[in-house]
Amino acid sequence: GTPAVPTQPPVVSPSQPVGVPLTVEIAGLNSDKGNVCLSMFNSPDGYPDSADKAVLAECFSVIGRSFSITIENVTPGRYAIAMWHDENRDGKLNYNFLGIPKEGLAFSENGKPRITPPPPGPPSFNAISFEVKDSPKKTSAKMSYLLDLL
Repeated sequence: GTPAVPTQPPVVSPSQPVGVPLTVEIAGLNSDKGNVCLSMFNSPDGYPDSADKAVLAECFSVIGRSFSITIENVTPGRYAIAMWHDENRDGKLNYNFLGIPKEGLAFSENGKPRITPPPPGPPSFNAISFEVKDSPKKTSAKMSYLLDLL
């Protein structure tokens, strides 16, 4: 006969929060080389540079000038995402002699790097943060290449 199918649902203990998928749609890369490195923060503390304070910090291979990354099991809360296009895969954001990033930057909720007042800098945590509730969430991020904007 047929093997018995267990009818009991899996048990989830309350100490294990159930997360939802978060899709990050990335657009505007100037090449399909290298990696996109993403840091996701749940507070302004450490944003945008301290990967050790991020709830998630990972690099992904670029698979086109626009592509999506899905982060599974995101606990409901408020988040902000900062990314850069690590074109040469050296694991760090490269700057020119004026201290302007040479590689692309992107932020959740289509946040834009701040050009003025100098020096250029990231948008604030609040400007790009979004709420994850109990259903799948999407946010969009468009790469900005500061050297092209100046």
